[in-house]
Amino acid sequence: MSARCRSAASNGLTPGECDVLEEVVRSLEQTTPLDGLKAVEPLLDRLSQIQPPLQSPSEPSRAKALADLQQWFAKSNPSGGTDQTWSLSADVNGVKACRDLPAGSTFITVPKSMMVMATEPTIAIDAVCEKIPSVALTLQLIHERRVGGESRFAAYIASLPALGSTELDAAAFWPISQIKTALEPTTAYSGAIRTRLSTVQHYVYLVGYVVLPPGFTRLSWAEWSWASAIVLSRQNSIVPGTLALIPCWDMANHDPNGCRSFYNEDGNVLVSETSSSVAADDQIFINYGCRPAWQLVVYQGFVGSSSDCGSSLMRAALNDLQQPRDDIVKLRSMLLEKRDIANADMQVGGDGSVPDALLWAARINSLDRESAAIALRNPNASSVSPANERAALLSLFYVLSTRLEDREAVCKQNAPGMGAVPERRAHVAKMLTSMEISTLRKTIGWIQARIAECGNTGK
Repeated sequence: MSARCRSAASNGLTPGECDVLEEVVRSLEQTTPLDGLKAVEPLLDRLSQIQPPLQSPSEPSRAKALADLQQWFAKSNPSGGTDQTWSLSADVNGVKACRDLPAGSTFITVPKSMMVMATEPTIAIDAVCEKIPSVALTLQLIHERRVGGESRFAAYIASLPALGSTELDAAAFWPISQIKTALEPTTAYSGAIRTRLSTVQHYVYLVGYVVLPPGFTRLSWAEWSWASAIVLSRQNSIVPGTLALIPCWDMANHDPNGCRSFYNEDGNVLVSETSSSVAADDQIFINYGCRPAWQLVVYQGFVGSSSDCGSSLMRAALNDLQQPRDDIVKLRSMLLEKRDIANADMQVGGDGSVPDALLWAARINSLDRESAAIALRNPNASSVSPANERAALLSLFYVLSTRLEDREAVCKQNAPGMGAVPERRAHVAKMLTSMEISTLRKTIGWIQARIAECGNTGK
């Protein structure tokens, strides 16, 4: 066995599984993440075929599982609001109000003791668990599921949906071919690829390299994929550095105008309050926070409303703005680092506005050698020359115009292979594409207005 798979056998993997794991490791060394994932996918399918299938301990009906979860919640937390304020509903796969709730009403309270969080033994498994809290929480979820009825969270675990179901269909866990076909024209594409890649890498590292405790031996790819999808779609940061799964509260669906939630550290309890009135038997929504549309697609599998945060259309902006074989790339990169925007998450707002960080990225990447050298003497200057401003705006104009053309072309004709993408996923991709087209048009209009102010029509 290679060094990367040195612990696979001691972690309970069979010789056949170890051989496949070795192939996965070699495939991950492909030149690009996409090539690596394409090569890995059939290997992971083969691994799933020879590993024990992931089965729910009891597999109750959805309605029965939610009823059991609500009963457990009411017994464990009588003041949490269940029955008097809210109830879980399989019909809407969410939460409904039991009575009229005025704006500002407390919808639900969940004490810390009822949240699934990584315990000290789980965090101590390996340094990666402390460095990446979501990995520790994923392992904790697997532990709780494995101990079955002995877990105090058994009712919650039994209520969690299966991967690939309507309730758990995050784009990061679609087949690679579907991610490429449906999402390549969108901002969600790179996020889905990165998330899928890290999920594979974490699994390979844990089962192949780390010596896992006895309770985690025979960790299967199906088990890891399911737990990862649950955590990535439901995790909540109650305090900085601490992630938790919050039973019942996490059943509420998202709306930007939904309930606002906060964690009361003094009482160690999460509190969620209605932002507007909710009529009896209507669905209660919560606000998942300010997340761009692509994140909701990648981690939750749906597209938010137009009133959500603007799509992050410029994640790869620096690569787009840099010229190939540019002999002053190093100077520009130094300037970007001095402004702390070298790795900035470049977002444009839903209203089309361009953030200051993105404008400065364009300005810096439009500098010639002499101007870049001069700028390094005063990297935090608050203004640039009119000529540099025009050049920066024009570069953004052309980059975004190209992206707009690409997305409009996708809308006019079905992308090749889209027929092989399930209808729901294709619908999500089309909605995201339409939303990004709208945002791009607004952004290009904003840039054109700025160019006109500089004395250039931009045409």
